[in-house]
Amino acid sequence: MPKKEIVKKLIEDEIARNETDPGWKGTGISISLLQFSLTSDLREKVQEQGGLYGCHTCLTHLETDKDQPWVGDHIPPTEVSWGDKKSVMSKNWDESTYLLPQCHECSHKQSAVVRDLKKGTKKYKDLNASQKNLIGFGRLRKGGYIDSSGPKVTATEGAQIQQLGVRNGCHSCGTNYPVLTYHADHSFPQEFCTHYMESVFKDLGIDYPDTFDLRPQCPRCSGHQGGKMKQIMDVATAYATENLKMVVYKF
Repeated sequence: MPKKEIVKKLIEDEIARNETDPGWKGTGISISLLQFSLTSDLREKVQEQGGLYGCHTCLTHLETDKDQPWVGDHIPPTEVSWGDKKSVMSKNWDESTYLLPQCHECSHKQSAVVRDLKKGTKKYKDLNASQKNLIGFGRLRKGGYIDSSGPKVTATEGAQIQQLGVRNGCHSCGTNYPVLTYHADHSFPQEFCTHYMESVFKDLGIDYPDTFDLRPQCPRCSGHQGGKMKQIMDVATAYATENLKMVVYKF
């Protein structure tokens, strides 16, 4: 059974890690306690705040910061069917797979195209020129690339991709900045925004906020922030189940 002091320390440490930099001048976007799915309007408001004031955690402005990780993009995409790969690549394709640097914006768009192809909701012939470019050669002949060793990007390949990204930009759209869109960060961790976690806080004697909001965050800070949340939630939900006799629903 999780000890009360351990659960309390884990939660308090996580809250302390998620604090907004005192120098951030922006305004959080108000949301409800259980606002897990974000609307396009909420995302746009977060981008506006990010554009004006940067990441609320480290104050980074994405449009001037090249030190954000590039995505290692497989061309052709590993999840595209063999038939579509043959349609995408040139007649001289030697059936190799390449890795190129890609910005996060193009990576998200490419994922949507690949998802449609896999589901069968779209055929390659239905894609427009921009969508075909996302899953095809793109800037392969113009920029640097490396040979891919498999469906997962290795640590060595990842380091090489970062160097190519800084030198050549995104192979799909040419931008020199890997990240142009801020993450919408729940300034009070989203995982804590449930009725059973509110009861856990009360039982542990930790203050639970009355208001909740979203703030812009860069991917680097977002990645660091999420590191221990699974461990914390496993312990906290076990505490709610065993100590408070609550039914816990995972989301």
